[in-house]
Amino acid sequence: MDDKIYSKLTGYINERRDYLTEALRRLVRVPSVRSDPEPHAPFGRGCADALIEAEKIYSENGFETELHADSGYLLSYSGKGDRNIGVFSHADVVPVDDKWTMAAPFSGDVIDGFMFGRGSSDNKCSVIASLMAVSAIRDLCPGFNSRVILFTGSNEETGMKDLANYKKEQPMPDISLIPDSGFPIFRGEKGIMRFWAHAREPFDNITDFSGGEALNIILGQVKTRISADDFDGGFLSGDSRFELDRSDGVVITANGISKHAAAPDGSLNAAFLMAEKLSACPYISERDRKRLADTASLKGSYGEGFGIENDDPDFGRLTISNGVAKMRDGRLTLSFDIRYGSSVDSAEMISKITSRLDSIGYDFELIHDSPGYAVPKDNKILRLLMKAYSECTGFPDDVCCVNGGGTYAKYLKNAFTMGASTDRQAPFTLPAGHGLCHQPDENVPIDGVAEASAILAYMLLKLDESFR
Repeated sequence: MDDKIYSKLTGYINERRDYLTEALRRLVRVPSVRSDPEPHAPFGRGCADALIEAEKIYSENGFETELHADSGYLLSYSGKGDRNIGVFSHADVVPVDDKWTMAAPFSGDVIDGFMFGRGSSDNKCSVIASLMAVSAIRDLCPGFNSRVILFTGSNEETGMKDLANYKKEQPMPDISLIPDSGFPIFRGEKGIMRFWAHAREPFDNITDFSGGEALNIILGQVKTRISADDFDGGFLSGDSRFELDRSDGVVITANGISKHAAAPDGSLNAAFLMAEKLSACPYISERDRKRLADTASLKGSYGEGFGIENDDPDFGRLTISNGVAKMRDGRLTLSFDIRYGSSVDSAEMISKITSRLDSIGYDFELIHDSPGYAVPKDNKILRLLMKAYSECTGFPDDVCCVNGGGTYAKYLKNAFTMGASTDRQAPFTLPAGHGLCHQPDENVPIDGVAEASAILAYMLLKLDESFR
């Protein structure tokens, strides 16, 4: 390893730590949750505003920029050369709820060295880490001979149409890095399937059963309204996971634990919690109790409720989660998100799911299905990136990962995901289900973003050297 250059990169970024913090705060303060399209804002005003703010940040740092507003992405450029390296980040975020305890969701407050806010870790820190990494190379490494294309998207969380537009309109980079996972290096991603389950029959006494806004967040809270004048609150006594409100009829809230759909360990789905509880409620009809019991039988984070369990040799266990519950015409609809390995036959899985849902009175509606991918472990670009990470951190250079989350990498050539922050031990304690991406109190360590920026810069240097 060239200790001298890595030390220079680290020193440059640490000297600009205050700017890094303020630039990230500026992005976090933009509530870039998808909303209805507007002129020059295909994914809503907030997502468009995040791109505008990112362009301001890149421009004030001397980057050439192109804002493709109608297509939902920003391009920023640095360097010259015959080979192009893409660095892909996104500035859109998943929705927030009212469970934030440490800071407001779009505050960008820094507490004990950690910035709080939706998108602070997923994935606005990547926008700023990429900026810092390429700025360091530009200012410290005059021999760098590649063109770096920095992509900032605004639809990664809800469809990736921004990337589809980019691929139609722009040439693909030779190699792409996506700082939207963790460290060390990720060589592949699970397949992702999403679908709706629509109940065929309406409830008798339940007039609302709803919660959640994003398909890729495990549903953490559900509210149910019951038409039952004789309802006795004693039915819920002693269970702190439920709240009863009698101010306007009978409204029950179930509080679970939300997490990213790709990492369900430690989560508690509120829809199934509610369904299981109400399946024993004496104040609703027997038919409603049966429908709720059938619904609750679908629970299970690893496919057991549908009979689709799978443990892939590369990707590990299949996961499935519910993110949205809603009612229409008295009928319940639930969303599901599956992450599956390459050993799973997608058509066979759909057949099992359809049959299982049919047996309890639900119809299946496929939303999306994209297979996963895996780069061989002996891929020379992968080996180069692993070695670069090892040189920066001392981590073994023979360890790489596969990803349960979905990133832009799946749709790019020669693409590898990694982190936009390294881990730090927080000096504070958050409630269960708080602090990570897609959770309340999402946060990122500023020092971790700075270190990841230097690592990314070093990887870009090593890629550039390999071209020569």
